[in-house]
Amino acid sequence: MREVDRSSPVPLWSQVLEDLRVRLGEGEFAERFPTDLELMDTYGVSRHTARDAVRRLADEGLVDRERGRGTFVRARAIEQPLGALYSLFQSIEAEGYEQ
Repeated sequence: MREVDRSSPVPLWSQVLEDLRVRLGEGEFAERFPTDLELMDTYGVSRHTARDAVRRLADEGLVDRERGRGTFVRARAIEQPLGALYSLFQSIEAEGYEQ
């Protein structure tokens, strides 16, 4: 999506948030997360709208924001089942990591 639909009843921050979720899921921000100014240019929205979407990503635990340093994608934790026998190798591969 990259552009927001201003005629949609869905708030702009929500449109940006949904697109950022998709892009995060695709691993697009593995190197670095865009700045507020880059998000403003990409989506054609105000700084407040861009920050609101990123703040919600941070609230969901998908990114970390550090004042003066920027926004960083939070590494996914590897979940290991408890109780029954399991393979750590299979758990790691199931998360999409290569050994």
